[in-house]
Amino acid sequence: MPLEAMACGNVMVTTTAFSLVEDGLNGLVRPVDDWQGLAVAMDRVMNDKDLFRKLQSNGYSLAGKFRLEKSCEAFEGALRSIVSSGSRDK
Repeated sequence: MPLEAMACGNVMVTTTAFSLVEDGLNGLVRPVDDWQGLAVAMDRVMNDKDLFRKLQSNGYSLAGKFRLEKSCEAFEGALRSIVSSGSRDK
């Protein structure tokens, strides 16, 4: 769900359970059991407009890389490559 949230322009404050969120780049990440750290991170995002905009922009850009159309095009390209290389082997 982090990608869906980022695609909607939301800033992710999460735990290390989500690997797509990079601390300080496209969200804020804290250890799973650090609830105080999560609270501090949420406070930072709410009170630092520059940080919010940076994380929001980077998260939105990351989510765009996983759009359905792009994923389908990449999958189609991979299949075409497999099919064309297989036909040369015969």
